[in-house]
Amino acid sequence: MFDPALFAALCSEDLQRAVRRLERYKRLMGPCRLKIQDGEGSSVACQVEGLPLPPPLWGIAELAVWVGLASSIGPTSNPLV
Repeated sequence: MFDPALFAALCSEDLQRAVRRLERYKRLMGPCRLKIQDGEGSSVACQVEGLPLPPPLWGIAELAVWVGLASSIGPTSNPLV
């Protein structure tokens, strides 16, 4: 299934821009809202409107998406170059 928010994030130059794009486009697709805190380290919290806590499987799926996003957009090295 095509996910426009994830596609926009994957087209980002770096992880910070990807997170900002997800924050912007995720809310257009459903009840999920991202809260981003920048500082010495950054944190991202996902909230689902109308629920005190998101369903456990939803949280696991979101975590898998974030790990995949960070590994595909994060810094890369080319040791053989």
